[in-house]
Amino acid sequence: MLDVVFWLAVIVLPAIACLATILLFPPGATNVPMHWNAAGDIDGYGSPWTMLPFGMIMGATNALLAACYAFNDFLYDHGLVHNISRKGALILYRVLAAFIVIVTVGVLVFWASQAMAAMA
Repeated sequence: MLDVVFWLAVIVLPAIACLATILLFPPGATNVPMHWNAAGDIDGYGSPWTMLPFGMIMGATNALLAACYAFNDFLYDHGLVHNISRKGALILYRVLAAFIVIVTVGVLVFWASQAMAAMA
């Protein structure tokens, strides 16, 4: 049961975090900084909603890891996993999924803080 809750959480959290971040911006905002070059200059603007696919892709990546977790024995039995134990692979899937959520939230916090500062 805890596995199901964990996997559902890591699949939906990136999209929820993305939606929460988008809702921080004023309604109808279309001139939000979206990209910075290596010198730190803004070189791309857009609607905050253009960040939603980012959250969806991260959630889909975690869904793929959840499928690998669920079919771990199948992957081993067909020789598709090497150089790690069955138990180690299960731990690795969980760690990678949590890492993806942490990175997603970090990117969103950075983007929102920089965009809000540039808009002020």
